[in-house]
Amino acid sequence: MNTNTKTGISYEKRYKKLRDTKIRHTLGKVEKNGYMDGDDYSTYPKPDWYHFEPIYQENEDFIMGAMGNAINYKAFLEYQPLYVDRLEILAGRWCDMLPFYRQQVRGYDKYYPYDGLKPLQEKYNINSGIGADSHCACDFNIGIELGFGGFLDKIHIARLTISKDDEYAHEMLDAEEMVVHAIQDFISRHIDKAKGMLSEESDPAVRNTLKDMIDANTAIVENRPETFLEACQWISWFNILSRMYDRDGAGCNIDVILYPFYERDRKLGILDEEKTKFILANLLLTDTRYFQLSGCDEDDNDLTNHLSYLILDAAHELNISVNLTIRVHDNIDPQFLKKAVYYL
Repeated sequence: MNTNTKTGISYEKRYKKLRDTKIRHTLGKVEKNGYMDGDDYSTYPKPDWYHFEPIYQENEDFIMGAMGNAINYKAFLEYQPLYVDRLEILAGRWCDMLPFYRQQVRGYDKYYPYDGLKPLQEKYNINSGIGADSHCACDFNIGIELGFGGFLDKIHIARLTISKDDEYAHEMLDAEEMVVHAIQDFISRHIDKAKGMLSEESDPAVRNTLKDMIDANTAIVENRPETFLEACQWISWFNILSRMYDRDGAGCNIDVILYPFYERDRKLGILDEEKTKFILANLLLTDTRYFQLSGCDEDDNDLTNHLSYLILDAAHELNISVNLTIRVHDNIDPQFLKKAVYYL
């Protein structure tokens, strides 16, 4: 990993340009939609040509079930525009999500009717949430430990443990495998786009980070992340992909999860603090995930580490809306808490 950015555009100038792009995207979304009533996600305005058509099963006008969701998510990823910003070090962004097309409430009306509940729902003006998308709290450690190739290995092993007559289980595994392959293809197409941009790039600093982007994404298509950049890119992809699937917004204790990768790369001399902050800022930019910092372990020991501080610095440098939460406890590092209150 090349950390030399002494020639070419500086990180400071990149922060400003990335913030300007974020503001332009937000204003563009307001102009297209006429209003914004919800979170300002890290999305970009849909292109004028964009018009996704969901694939409904025969005699149905909704998406439901493992295979129905897998087929549509695969088609959804294949239709999505590719997003690579030459000034970033992480690939990817999103502009739309599948929940807008599922119409699952129609499926519940057909297969799992709840007519007995509807009179009281209407009387008290209750939005039940039945058939709605959800914020799933996923365990990021599983994905980081396995990687996308590891997911496929688990699926293949699971096939050996179930009866050949269990059609439901096999359909579920087929759907999962289809989704993982669709994700790998989606990432691979971003790699190709980044390679094309690299071939036309003249700025030395930008060339360095484009090369890093390509290397990191090439590594994690099949393998679990090994470096700090690879771990951040993996988390970024999961954020983007899960947002598109079900508007999932739950994050993780990002400083604790990433710290072993940071410590390893620092000891190997392949990562400096300025580049660390830039990667972290890019991670915060790609999705407004609900990340947590600090906290305590089961014995009330403080979990604040040096990366906790750097994440605050990255958010400060980027200077946009981010969803960082400080887990306050009796033994929290007082200097960290003071800095968090000052920044956030």
